[in-house]
Amino acid sequence: MDDRQPLAPAPQPDHRPFVPDADVIVDGLPWIVGRTAKQQRRDVTRAAALVSQIAHLLANGWSPDEVRAILGGVDLDGAADAVAQEVRWRKALKAARVARHAAAREAAAGQAGSA
Repeated sequence: MDDRQPLAPAPQPDHRPFVPDADVIVDGLPWIVGRTAKQQRRDVTRAAALVSQIAHLLANGWSPDEVRAILGGVDLDGAADAVAQEVRWRKALKAARVARHAAAREAAAGQAGSA
């Protein structure tokens, strides 16, 4: 019989204090806003989701300048609307987060190997 308990997920820091900073970052992006009321509501929802993702990054120690640099480096050629833009921005943020975690794991492994 296995007596091990499943690991609980690590508690995440509260991202709400970082929402205003994330909102400023998202407001500065070159959004392609829809013409109809329905498209504009959809675009506001997309922007809010991006604000939440960025607020979580800021709560986990990312700087606003780091986030701006990642978002500024995204190729938006061919992005026809806010949906396509948001998808590309989110993918870039996710790739940067994955790369940062990989670098931290490598650094930890290097320190453990030298000890």
